[in-house]
Amino acid sequence: MNESGIGPEAIKMKVKMDYARLQKDPGIRALDSILELMAHLKKPSVDVRYLIDDALKLMYRQLHIKEITVGLRDPSDGLFRYVAQQGVRDEIWEGHRQLTYKADAFTGRGKWKGTVISKNSILYLVEDQPYADGEKNTYQEHLSQVSKRRTMEDSIEGDYLDVHITGANGEILGWFEASSMWDGKLPSANTIRWMELIADIVAIALSRERENGLQNPAARTASKADSVPSKKQ
Repeated sequence: MNESGIGPEAIKMKVKMDYARLQKDPGIRALDSILELMAHLKKPSVDVRYLIDDALKLMYRQLHIKEITVGLRDPSDGLFRYVAQQGVRDEIWEGHRQLTYKADAFTGRGKWKGTVISKNSILYLVEDQPYADGEKNTYQEHLSQVSKRRTMEDSIEGDYLDVHITGANGEILGWFEASSMWDGKLPSANTIRWMELIADIVAIALSRERENGLQNPAARTASKADSVPSKKQ
């Protein structure tokens, strides 16, 4: 018996209640969703299509990203294409689906002028005109022309953040692109870190699937993209 007068059963109950209360914390709910994503990796054969769908829903619901797309490298020709999305307007998604990219499109230099935030994340502000020929249909240009930033955190139409999905040797396998947040702000540093974590989980699955010689995930995900309401070159 505990000489302090506090019995073991009370201690056990407190730990259980503390844990139960923690489940209501928004940050913990996001962590639970991450654990669900990682559960895909425990399977003998990972289906990247379903993992990506869950990742998009997580970012949409838990990270409050209003418009999120994902693109993958197609091993058949080495080009990058948008394959799925969550929250993007139909006409804007159609503009994305026509585009293809080469690996040098993801440097934040050249045609697409961006600001490197971290090793795998680049922020593009519409004032820097981060759009090339053929990309005008991927956002509503007239809205960006009439919008004004009132704070340093404000986002306007045409801004976007790319988070790269990279392999073990740093090669780009694909990317997530956040075009709009529900609060009208730019993605916070916390949101970017969560996205980078999710990108790493997807990278592991992509590497495993391709090492196992399974069917091209880009093509399979694209076939399902229309049922999931998705740099442009």
